[in-house]
Amino acid sequence: MKLSPILILVTALLATGCHQRKPGIVNREDRIPEIFPDYAGVTVPYIIAPLNFRVNDKGERLLVNIIAKDYSKEFGFKAKKVSFPPGEWEQLLSTHAGKDLEITLSTVKGDTLNVYNAFTIHISAEKADDYLV
Repeated sequence: MKLSPILILVTALLATGCHQRKPGIVNREDRIPEIFPDYAGVTVPYIIAPLNFRVNDKGERLLVNIIAKDYSKEFGFKAKKVSFPPGEWEQLLSTHAGKDLEITLSTVKGDTLNVYNAFTIHISAEKADDYLV
């Protein structure tokens, strides 16, 4: 089957038009990001709702890398709010009870990527108190 040059061109334009540009400049910030609520260094039970947060640093997009034992995933978000998928969050915490999550956040503004120092969240192996409010 012979492919039409127009079909190839349209496919190439769609493929490149749907892909977001990769930043050209990388700045390393020598601090953890300003987030609210501040979850840096906290210990949480393995049964807890997603720890969503707002980023106070400037950027158009956010990249959040989570690294744990045998786990590594990058999440992308628009604007300043990080909101993890509940099902994936529940599975991540239940399989990493008693371990640490290392979270690295980056902001993207134009063609600049600002990478912040990582912070940890410890996942307790203990279940939360039934009467915790």
